[in-house]
Amino acid sequence: MLETDLASFDDLLIIGVEIINDLKVYDPSVLNPYNFMQISLLEFGLKRSPNNKTFLVWLIKLTSKLGLTSMVTDLSK
Repeated sequence: MLETDLASFDDLLIIGVEIINDLKVYDPSVLNPYNFMQISLLEFGLKRSPNNKTFLVWLIKLTSKLGLTSMVTDLSK
């Protein structure tokens, strides 16, 4: 990645997550490859930018759809 890409990495990651979310190929309430990609991207983004609330909100939204209540509780802390 170029230095300009690294400066806007958080924005690019959110755009990627939103595009994957709009695909609507599979049922969103079960773990499928698209949900897994979104969760993986968001967890990577949170490791890189732990104070980014957008990553956190998206991750809570996805994990709550999947019924992962203990993960939602941990993320909410």
